[in-house]
Amino acid sequence: MGSRYCPRQKSSVSELLKIPYTGESEAIVLAKEIKADHFLIDEFDGRKIAVQLGLRIIGKAGILPLAKKKNIIPELKPLLNQLITSGGFWLDEKIQAQILKDADV
Repeated sequence: MGSRYCPRQKSSVSELLKIPYTGESEAIVLAKEIKADHFLIDEFDGRKIAVQLGLRIIGKAGILPLAKKKNIIPELKPLLNQLITSGGFWLDEKIQAQILKDADV
């Protein structure tokens, strides 16, 4: 019997081992099991497989506009800048501009 936060379908995790990290495999299976609204992942291979399995994915950069729209964060731009400058996160300037535009910043 799996715990609340561990996937029960261990065979499904094994099938996903083409993803470089077991943690992503387990997270994908768990997201499917709990029917997650969104699945937060930035790792390329994991994103590709998650989409193939029907998960609605979102990355770090995509979560910020949602947080701003829901008034969870007061400002988006400083956090986006911090993610890029201090977080070792690369994001194309056009995508940055689109994120800010979409969030009405």
